[in-house]
Amino acid sequence: MTYPDWVLKQKRKRTLIMQRRDNYYLYRVRSVLDKERKKTRLKTEEFLGKITPEGIVEPRVKRVMKSYDQITVKEYGSSFLMQHIS
Repeated sequence: MTYPDWVLKQKRKRTLIMQRRDNYYLYRVRSVLDKERKKTRLKTEEFLGKITPEGIVEPRVKRVMKSYDQITVKEYGSSFLMQHIS
């Protein structure tokens, strides 16, 4: 299967590009030995995001969790104090 150049730019080691309709998605995969068939199989580890011409759009869960990284206990305490006083 051939992909556009802007999709192939996002391909890295141990990743898999999948196409569903007109959208492209990037997954992290690894090889696992299937002892019964004595062949290796790909096992999907993680969904990395949707591939667009501008780059990779991370899943919503990752984007939300990144916004929570900036919250500190000090901010919560001052917000709680201001809310309690008013």
